[in-house]
Amino acid sequence: MRRATSGVRWAIGAQAHQAVVVAHDDETHPHVHILVNRVHPETGEMLSSSKVKLRLSEWAQGYEDERGYILCEQRVINNAARARGEFKRASGERDRGSIDGGGVANDNRTPDRKKRLAELCGRGRDMAQRHAQSFAELERAHKAREEEVKTNARRGLTPIRAKLFASSQRISPAGACAFWVSLQAVRKSYSTG
Repeated sequence: MRRATSGVRWAIGAQAHQAVVVAHDDETHPHVHILVNRVHPETGEMLSSSKVKLRLSEWAQGYEDERGYILCEQRVINNAARARGEFKRASGERDRGSIDGGGVANDNRTPDRKKRLAELCGRGRDMAQRHAQSFAELERAHKAREEEVKTNARRGLTPIRAKLFASSQRISPAGACAFWVSLQAVRKSYSTG
């Protein structure tokens, strides 16, 4: 039973997860129940439960093959069909959410609910369109203002640059400082105006 328990945990990828194993023999055959903590104790990652039944079915068939006798012929047939790419569900297994009578247990799609969902979807689309239009308008206004600032800056700096670069003389440190101060004054006048 310990070997089987270990094999099951490996089959579902829970070998490093915490588990409680309860064995009992009050039925015609001894068996175990395994409770696995799906949250890994060190990494905190959640153990995937995707296709656990299929992996356990394959493990069980391998376990039976090793022991030399098959307890469930239908499992062998279903696993062979799955290996060929066919979808097979174990007999008696129902879809999640199904109930007796062929209906669905969690059918929240009543006519009123459908109408409400359609209304909410419409509102969501309208809001997304309004946001897209608002963003486009803001972007256009920003680009226009940016161009205006650049144009004004070019206009204000052109006379200063012309004076500075027209002369072939070297600028003294005092002249460079005066240029910097006048440049800052031009920038300040355009940023506040």
